[in-house]
Amino acid sequence: MPAEVSEGAPAGSDRVVAKPKDPNADKLMPGTPLGKVVERRDGALVLETQWSVKITRGMRVAFQDDRGDETSVGRIVRVNNRTFHVAIGINEEVPVGSVGYFTDHDPTGSLEAPPQAAYPVSFGLVMRPWLGLDQKESGVLVDAFVRMRLGAKAKLTAAVEPAAPPFGSVNGAIEAYVAPSISMRLAEIGFGVGVGSATPAQAGAGTQAGLLFSPIFRIGAEDGLNLRARTSAVLSSGIASFGSFRAEGQIPLAYGLWLLMGGGAGQRSYAFGDIGIRLLMAGAGSRHSWFAKVLIGGAGATAYDQYGFLVNQSGPTFGLGIEGRL
Repeated sequence: MPAEVSEGAPAGSDRVVAKPKDPNADKLMPGTPLGKVVERRDGALVLETQWSVKITRGMRVAFQDDRGDETSVGRIVRVNNRTFHVAIGINEEVPVGSVGYFTDHDPTGSLEAPPQAAYPVSFGLVMRPWLGLDQKESGVLVDAFVRMRLGAKAKLTAAVEPAAPPFGSVNGAIEAYVAPSISMRLAEIGFGVGVGSATPAQAGAGTQAGLLFSPIFRIGAEDGLNLRARTSAVLSSGIASFGSFRAEGQIPLAYGLWLLMGGGAGQRSYAFGDIGIRLLMAGAGSRHSWFAKVLIGGAGATAYDQYGFLVNQSGPTFGLGIEGRL
């Protein structure tokens, strides 16, 4: 029986010539399953390989919902013997057991504009104690809030921003409000109504409480690059007066790390200015996530001196805060 001549052999030759390898033979097609999610660790999904495919760093991996639509796309950053790590963005939820598929789409994660976090309730507490120097009084400014989601874009926030307990000669100051708001990915606007303090310019009358009105807005993503500002007016004894103004900015530096800058002051009440960092301590940004804040700057409040005039009682501050999402 004559020998089989391979394609590409010279004419009149019975030499067997190897068939050229198809350059696309090892190329994966979009939609090829790569592995299953077994855990999330330090901002990356850990997937276990269960198919005979070649996994390399830099490959893009997509995760789909029940309808087969892509919800998140990440990039492989580490490859082990049986597992590989896929980096995804904050607030991108991929449950354990999800299958990752090869894709040629760009990663969806964004530091500056991540998707809105999905959580029903969140709360936070920030304390800014200041140390009075040169015979000045020490004290503390306290911020606290509880926020509930009422729908896809509606929130209800109850907050104290701030409370300055009366220590020594320091006058007490408080701004507490309840504010419904419309919250979107890159903006939020709300209006708060509550109670605020009004301190007379001269001693004798004492600090008075009044009705607080406070518009609030945010430009930028809640967990990305943003600027949040709030102002207030206090209606007391039939007279409306300026309450306070505060603004706080956030700049993302890396996954789970933000630079914070903020400041605010009230009329004859309080003032602060600080810079710090915000850290994601646990979770992926949505439910069951915990954040910590570390701040350094200055803070203070007002007090009456021995002649009955208002003076500032302030000093350097080292602030700490915590935020949880349930």
